[in-house]
Amino acid sequence: MQTLEQIVSDVAAPALPRRAYPGLRPFTLDEDSVFFGREPMIDDIIDLLAKRCLILVHGSSGSGKSSLILAGVLPRLARQHRRHGWRWRTASMRPGGGPLWNLAHALAELEGGTPSAARVNELRLSFDRTGADLTQIVTHLAGMEQERLCLLVDQFEELFRYARETSREESRLFVDLITTVLKQDSASPVRVILTMRSEFLGECARLPGLAAVVNTAQYLLPHMDTASLRRAIRRPAELYGGSVTIELADRLIADVQGSQDELPLIQHGLMRMWDLAGEAAPGKQAPRRLDLPLYEAHGPLARLLDGHAEAVALAAAPDESGRRVVENLFRALSDINADGHAIRRPQTVQSLMAVTGAERGRLISILDAFRSDGVSFLTPYAPAGLDNETMIDVSHEALIRCWNSLAAAPDGWLHREFRDGLIWQSLLSQAEIFEKDPRKVLGPATTEDRESWFKDRTPAWSERYGGGWSRVEQLVTASRSAADRQRRRDRLMTRTLSIVTAILLTALAVAGYQWQVAQKQKANADEMRYVAEEQRKVAEEQRKVAEGQRKVAEEQGEQADDILSSATNIIVTLQTKMDDDTKKEAFAIFLRGADHGDSNSMRNLGVSYRDALGIAQDYAKAREWYEKAAAEDHPDAMVDLGLLYANGQGVAQDYAKAREWYEKAAAEDHPDAMVNIGLLYSKGQGVTQDYVVARGTRRPLGRARSLACTTSECFTPTVRA
Repeated sequence: MQTLEQIVSDVAAPALPRRAYPGLRPFTLDEDSVFFGREPMIDDIIDLLAKRCLILVHGSSGSGKSSLILAGVLPRLARQHRRHGWRWRTASMRPGGGPLWNLAHALAELEGGTPSAARVNELRLSFDRTGADLTQIVTHLAGMEQERLCLLVDQFEELFRYARETSREESRLFVDLITTVLKQDSASPVRVILTMRSEFLGECARLPGLAAVVNTAQYLLPHMDTASLRRAIRRPAELYGGSVTIELADRLIADVQGSQDELPLIQHGLMRMWDLAGEAAPGKQAPRRLDLPLYEAHGPLARLLDGHAEAVALAAAPDESGRRVVENLFRALSDINADGHAIRRPQTVQSLMAVTGAERGRLISILDAFRSDGVSFLTPYAPAGLDNETMIDVSHEALIRCWNSLAAAPDGWLHREFRDGLIWQSLLSQAEIFEKDPRKVLGPATTEDRESWFKDRTPAWSERYGGGWSRVEQLVTASRSAADRQRRRDRLMTRTLSIVTAILLTALAVAGYQWQVAQKQKANADEMRYVAEEQRKVAEEQRKVAEGQRKVAEEQGEQADDILSSATNIIVTLQTKMDDDTKKEAFAIFLRGADHGDSNSMRNLGVSYRDALGIAQDYAKAREWYEKAAAEDHPDAMVDLGLLYANGQGVAQDYAKAREWYEKAAAEDHPDAMVNIGLLYSKGQGVTQDYVVARGTRRPLGRARSLACTTSECFTPTVRA
């Protein structure tokens, strides 16, 4: 890339840059010759710089703020002042990752060559001195005594994130330092230009003194009219001997009208079509022509971006393991904010190595593919070198929004990342419960699913969602041991199933007979007590005998009820392993238990009707028995009712009714109900969608039967007796 000074010295015969269109990345200093359509805006900013030492240029995402300054204002500034004998030097920086250190590095580069770490550190320390003044620091740089400097602080909004997550004090000091130029008059040799997205204007009030500066020095970037857009689209191709038809230009403008990614999508689409037009005639010198047939064959613009990203990913990582690295890379570099919008999430090379689990050479190779010339999906753009502390960022949110592998719902990488974050937070909650009570482990089916899921995560990844890697690891290990023990018990139970079933059926028959005898004895005793009451004076001894018989009958009835409840609890555990005839016998047992008022039997009848165990499947009958059990305060039956309403089984689908039953069960501290309420908020089902509330849910999901249990990422439901 040419320096500004080289551009100025070569102004008589400007060389065209390598590409007619830059793609997603901003225009650079040496691309001013292909930068068209913003001439009035450039004039406005030049006029403001003549009067003010600091201005803030802000506009919407994709409005071309960085390109306007780099390829428009700075080259024009240099050309205008060249005739006065002034040399304008430029420095460019971004606040992300350390604003003061980045400023020191940018200033050290003005002294020529690659700055040493000692010199950068020396400049950094000079910012901490009392009364530090940016103009004085600049004029004392080697070779800058008679020079003028224009400092570009690009993407100024990164400062607010740095203040929240790293150091508010350093952010305040940075603001104080760059605003010292306001003390100078218009003859000052230093100018500062800030570029920022307009939606961050409110954040300026959070740093002392910044709001007042913004109020007096801001420039809102206007929207480009149709004529300006046509000029920006068509003129670069003409300089390279090619052409863009006016029909295509108008089609591109119409396709992005009202889009927040207007200019990036147009520039990327033009770059791709320019390359495709060249590939269509390899080795020929015929002028390239971009027209509607070419666009309709490869477009629209979002499809051009999606296809390009997929092609780069396939070339960089053709194997499955490489594809996982690419997925984990972009999952780490993107996020969903509180409003549900996709945003960038810059990370260092070191942190990306830890999160993706890729060795350094493999990761650097993939990063280089996505930041290469003609791609520019990641920053810093090639050929800039990378070390472990280099901050990697997505060049523009348009990539996150248009690359289907990353953005498509419900299985795009960004959505997978959101769900995995919820799963990790739920495992943390379960780990807290496990630490208090080691018996509270995950169910066997959930353990199988989570054990496989856990192997694909890394400790560095877990820090994004609260850490606790060792705690969750202990929970999964303990759950695996418990599942193995359960499996051994199940094998033993299978071998003795026929014997146990026969014993239980015999015991149930005896209990039923005893219950019938007890009922008859009770009736006889009541009759005798009535007669004895009438004949009390003549039959006192008969009343005493009858009273004794009634008490014995009641004791036998209670024993029979206890045997019945215990039997049904055991049978429901074995039911799925029974043959059809035995399942029918078990169903008859549940009917008898329900007749005795046993809530477990009522709920198990609902399960039998729902899962067709010993009876034809009938969701309406299932709901009838669940409601009877719920009336007896049975929390599992409440959750089952919620699932019927959520899935529309036997009833009209009604998420509000489902939430009502989940909340009743949650009042009984039922963990499954708590999780299902959180998922309703995540999907906006029956409630207003709220990702923050959904992500904040920290409840055990051990045996959660959620609304979304259709994939391996959900917890497998289990039947409770």
